[in-house]
Amino acid sequence: MLKKFRALVDQVATIVGPVRPVRTNSLTDYPEADGEVAAIGAELWGDGRILTDITSRAALERLGVEPDFEVLRGGSQEGPDRIDYIHRRTDNADVYFVCNGADEGRSLLCRFRDAAGRPEIWCAVTGEIRALKVANRTDDGSCDIELELPAIGSAFVVFRRDGEPPGGNLDLLQYESTARIPIEGTWTVAFQPGRLAPESVEWDQLIDWTTSEDPGVKYFSGTATYSISFDMSEAADRDFWLDLGKACEVGEVSIDGQDLGTASTFPFRVRVPAGLLSKGPHQLEVKVTNVWNNRIVGDQFLPEDERITRTNMQGRHRKDSPLVPSGLLGPVTLQPVR
Repeated sequence: MLKKFRALVDQVATIVGPVRPVRTNSLTDYPEADGEVAAIGAELWGDGRILTDITSRAALERLGVEPDFEVLRGGSQEGPDRIDYIHRRTDNADVYFVCNGADEGRSLLCRFRDAAGRPEIWCAVTGEIRALKVANRTDDGSCDIELELPAIGSAFVVFRRDGEPPGGNLDLLQYESTARIPIEGTWTVAFQPGRLAPESVEWDQLIDWTTSEDPGVKYFSGTATYSISFDMSEAADRDFWLDLGKACEVGEVSIDGQDLGTASTFPFRVRVPAGLLSKGPHQLEVKVTNVWNNRIVGDQFLPEDERITRTNMQGRHRKDSPLVPSGLLGPVTLQPVR
């Protein structure tokens, strides 16, 4: 591989390599191969022909290459919470996958370099496709577009050069709304039987199960069904979002017995048809399922013949292993679709 790098450098290629290799990872031709690797490494890294202490982005800027994608406002492209992207080209489109690494929503202004064609946004969660509004087109053909991405959310921005345009503008990624109807009161929570949890509990506030003093709740793994009644002061004249706030890990939602779908990532919400929200009382049900970690940890306190879980991954879970946040965390709200 190093010989190929040397050939590329000899052909005036620019290579970014922060670490100089000093030996081979193979035992083939040992120890002569280690000496050859060290010699080539000293040759390429020693005279500065391979760039070190610089990111690929900075190297491209130094070479005068225009960025393929830029965040002009609302976020950073560096660090663990960065806005990241991947770009590929097909016969009829340029496809950008843009993702938000932060655990909070972001309102962004992004510049896409290869933007010839009709801009569309493809929702990575629902698969819906809508037209995108262009904030600005530059003289070099780049396109500035405003994006709203939920926490740990993503979307495909597609510049399509053929086909029929989709109808409407996508509002699925617009996660903020000024009008919210909180769903508050006493929640009845029924736990899946046979998991050492109580049959049901009533909570005036939503909590993380792992904070409960009841070990059957604290270490519960499985599905729990949340139920609550709420009132609509007037009939809905449009569709609403039923926003769960946060559910760990998956929430199946129904209102008055009608299945509205599953929420498994930010934004944890499902669409409620206007016709379902008539004036008066309604019954909301959310089935929340978490992961197995907590029950496996809880079983460490029990004799083997009383444990719920069976696993061949012995030793990975102990009594002091961290628990994973679980349950419906909220806040649960209704908000009109914009």
